Amino acid sequence: MSRKKTEIWFTARNFYDSEADPLGWEDYIKMSRLSQLEELVSLDEVHNALVFEPDYETEIEHVVVKGGVESSFFYSIDYVKEKCKNVDYFNLLAVILDPSKDQQIQLERDFEFVGYDLLGADGDISVLTNGGGLDLTFHPKEQNLYGLISDYNNARKIQIHLPIDYPLNEIADCYLFEVWRHKFIGRNGSFNNDFCATLEYHLGVTFEKSSREEFRGFWCDGIMHRRIAKKLINDTRLIETTAWLGKEGQDEYTMTIKLGEKALSRFAKGTSMIDCIPDSVGMDWIEIDKEKFWIQIHLK
Repeated sequence: MSRKKTEIWFTARNFYDSEADPLGWEDYIKMSRLSQLEELVSLDEVHNALVFEPDYETEIEHVVVKGGVESSFFYSIDYVKEKCKNVDYFNLLAVILDPSKDQQIQLERDFEFVGYDLLGADGDISVLTNGGGLDLTFHPKEQNLYGLISDYNNARKIQIHLPIDYPLNEIADCYLFEVWRHKFIGRNGSFNNDFCATLEYHLGVTFEKSSREEFRGFWCDGIMHRRIAKKLINDTRLIETTAWLGKEGQDEYTMTIKLGEKALSRFAKGTSMIDCIPDSVGMDWIEIDKEKFWIQIHLK
C-alpha cells in the first residue's frame, strides 16, 4: 500500500456512540477500557463501517486499491459526497497514509483533526479500537475522546513497537493514518449539545426576567439532543424532543422547537442555529402549558 506523501483519501463512516448503539456502547466501553470515550471515530470496519456500497465494476477508478484488493478509501471527496447524498448522519473523513510530522496537511477550514489511527495489514481492523488489548505497547489511557492517538510521536512509537512486543499477532504489523473529520457534512451541526445548552441557558434567563408571576423561580435543567431524520425536520419545520423544567428543574416536558426561515436554512446546511434563538427579553418566542407539561419554542 503506497501513495504520494501529499495524497489525501476520503471515506464516510458510521457513527458509533451511546446514541447509535446504547446497549452495545456500554459493553464496548467495558471491553475496551476507554472510559474517556465520547464517540468512536476510527477507520475500523467493524464499529465504523462504510455507510455506502461502492459499485466496484463501474466506479473502480474512485477506489483506492491496495495489494489488488479494493479498500474503503476513495480518491475523490465529490464521489463520497454523491454516494452519501441520501444518508443523514455520518463521519466524512479525510485520511493520509504514513503521514509526516513535519508535513502535516492543513485542512482546518473544512475539517478538524481527530487523531492518528493504526490499521492492521489487511486495512480494515483498527489496532487501537479493535485490537483486543495490547498493553505491552500502549494503554487505553493514551487514547483520546475518539479512541485515537493525538500525538504523532506516540502514534509512531506504538506502530514501531507493536510487532516487537507482539511478533505473532497478525495485526501488529500495521499502517499509520492521520485522520481528519469534516466539520459540517454528515454531522449534527445544528441540533446538538451546544445548541441545547445555549437554549437551556436562554430559557432560564427569560423565565428569570419574566413579569409573569407563575414563572418566578422557573428554570431549565436540560434539553435532550439526538439525531433526527433530516427529511422529517425539513418537511415539518419542527424538532420534537424532551426538556426538564420547573422550579426544581426536574419536571419532564414535551418540547417542540419550531424552525423559522433562518433556522431552517442553517439546519439544511448543517451549521449552528444558536444565533436563531431569540433574545431573552420577553416571552413572545415561548409557548408553555404547565399543566400539560408542554412547551413550544419559536426560532428565528
